Amino acid sequence: MGVNEFIAASLVITLWTKNTFAVSDYTQEIAQDIFQVNSVIGNNTEDDMCKIILERFSESSSKFTQCATQFARPINMCRFCKEHFINVKNLYDALEHSEQEGMNCKDLLTSQDKVEIIQETYDFIAGKDGLWEKGYCSYCYTSPLTETSNLTDDAVNFFALYGMVQDCFTAHPDNHSLTLGNAKSDACVECAIDYWKLKSFYRDQFLEDESPDATGVCFDILDAMNSAQHRWGNGFYHCGRTLHGNLPLISAVLLVLLTPVSLYLGVRFAPGTRRAQERVISSHSFRQTLFREQSSLNSRSGPVQENSVSSNS
Repeated sequence: MGVNEFIAASLVITLWTKNTFAVSDYTQEIAQDIFQVNSVIGNNTEDDMCKIILERFSESSSKFTQCATQFARPINMCRFCKEHFINVKNLYDALEHSEQEGMNCKDLLTSQDKVEIIQETYDFIAGKDGLWEKGYCSYCYTSPLTETSNLTDDAVNFFALYGMVQDCFTAHPDNHSLTLGNAKSDACVECAIDYWKLKSFYRDQFLEDESPDATGVCFDILDAMNSAQHRWGNGFYHCGRTLHGNLPLISAVLLVLLTPVSLYLGVRFAPGTRRAQERVISSHSFRQTLFREQSSLNSRSGPVQENSVSSNS
């Protein structure tokens, strides 16, 4: 092995040993490392440089997928996988614009790839229909989304309120009151203030008039709110409304609905209804009989009148 090849191999090994650094440093040093290797082994190793970028892209994609799966329940992908997501974007941009360094890595790596594995991997993570976009994760952060982006003020305040609710729920983990025959848990009283603060803040800050169905709400926030509501309601504490006090109202509604049916059945099957129907039928038959008799009389009187007229003439 020549000196140049040895130095190039050493630098490639150095690239892999940098995984112990922070994730943000991981992306910032990629371009510099590639330039160093390229300057040592010359421009005839374009394929090797592209493989280095591709390996880093593969590694960052794997880390993001692992992170998203790890924080799938409860959903915390937006808050805990941001750095891996930015790494994927930066490395894909390096593949796409590598011709600035005298390399065209994306074309070189995908020239015989009919499946478009690299593109499909990127679209799954960062495309318009990818995991990050489906979860509206960028709405959790200040814009534009970079390594230095922080959670928005609304997101920080929401998770602070959510943490207070979770602490109160943790302090009341059991439902002893339900086993004693009560309809609600003690947490319905002890945690009510914190819970309604959280719900009011969520409604005022995230459920705007133009998006009442929570479209555009960061999925970490949406899932946290759904989880708190479910646990507060029928999911565990049963702090929601009950129907035992609405029995009079339900009875009145049923009475109003059944009244027309009862009147119809009474008129149809009440005593004397059949005799009234018989009288109506007999009345119709009598009228028809009179009409037929009158018609027959008129038909017989017609020829008599004609004979009298002819005799007079």
